[in-house]
Amino acid sequence: LLGQGRFQEAAEAFSRASVRFLLAGEEVRHLSALGNRAVALVELGQGEEVFAEVLEAIGSREGLRARVYLNLGVIKERQGQPAEAERLYRESLALAQGNLEAMGRAWNNLGALYHRQGQHAEAKAAYQEALRLAKAGQEWVLTAAVLANLAELTGERAGLEEAIALLEEARYTVLAERYRSRLEAFRFG
Repeated sequence: LLGQGRFQEAAEAFSRASVRFLLAGEEVRHLSALGNRAVALVELGQGEEVFAEVLEAIGSREGLRARVYLNLGVIKERQGQPAEAERLYRESLALAQGNLEAMGRAWNNLGALYHRQGQHAEAKAAYQEALRLAKAGQEWVLTAAVLANLAELTGERAGLEEAIALLEEARYTVLAERYRSRLEAFRFG
């Protein structure tokens, strides 16, 4: 639901899941569901304060904090605070050691940040590290997203088109549409 842009439904589903996981004694899954609910709520226009209660509940659990910091970094980028976003991405990377998916997402986010800032060499290196981690962790949606970013950076239209097709096949329609709009607006060399 989150990947399809159905944010209200996603927030409700994550709320229900968090209760079920709590009742089942699965604390990590409970907290992960709360973190995902916060993402959906921010997409619906609520402020980043929704993450405060999640961070408090997470405490010192580094892997979970890493995911929340990634999401907060995206918010900071949207607010025009790239230095704070980079700090949060790097903090996430430090906390996520050993979690290939979270580390891959952190590198991908850093690559995208550098890409938007015109730091192409840094962006390419970050994307390549994200791609290595995503493939090693068999995270195919992340792999497709990184491939799309890398294709956009290097001007490889066919690569971007294929990455979009992979995202659509995985039913990540919002992400696929985001890249499709970039494809239409982007001039390839």
